[in-house]
Amino acid sequence: MTTTPPPPAPQNFSMQPRGNTPAVLGFVASLLGFCLPGIGGILGIIFGLVGLKRSRETASGRGLAIAAIIIGFVSLLLWSVGGYAGYKAYHAGKKAARHLIDEATAPFDGARQYVIDLNKGDIPAALVDSSGISKDQVEAQSAQLKPMGAFVDMTSNQFNRVNSTCTLQGVATFAKGTKNYKLTLIPGKTATDKWKVTSAVFQ
Repeated sequence: MTTTPPPPAPQNFSMQPRGNTPAVLGFVASLLGFCLPGIGGILGIIFGLVGLKRSRETASGRGLAIAAIIIGFVSLLLWSVGGYAGYKAYHAGKKAARHLIDEATAPFDGARQYVIDLNKGDIPAALVDSSGISKDQVEAQSAQLKPMGAFVDMTSNQFNRVNSTCTLQGVATFAKGTKNYKLTLIPGKTATDKWKVTSAVFQ
């Protein structure tokens, strides 16, 4: 009598988990986000989200995908904070530089305006732009400059500032010639006031 062999035992075939490329790419991109402003972090988040969704199908890469998303957000946050801080620092430096320039040029601007007032014969304006100079002195100085013709330019070859007093020496150019000048100025009473001339000599 022939016996029939028993059927072979069933074999269990387990599915090998497939790779999760988006998760890997997202992790790498998010790390690069610390070197590439914005781009790396954004790509890290996008690939991380895709990798997180894919991990449900492949049963792999979930941890990398989550790490990519978190690191991507952190890199974007750091770049945003750093960019804002840099922006504020730039404008603060620009404002400070502008203030220094204004501080350096303010006495010259006051002197220039005083000379222009004298040249035009505008005695009231010259009195406003001066301090401690009498009307008679202003009129006498104006009489020196009016015959020189229209004001053209003014240069300074010596600038000396001690505390709140500034002394300027240079050449004022007019349509009919030049005049050497020596002017002493003090700052106005408020920060917005122009520097005022306290003495003036023209030769």
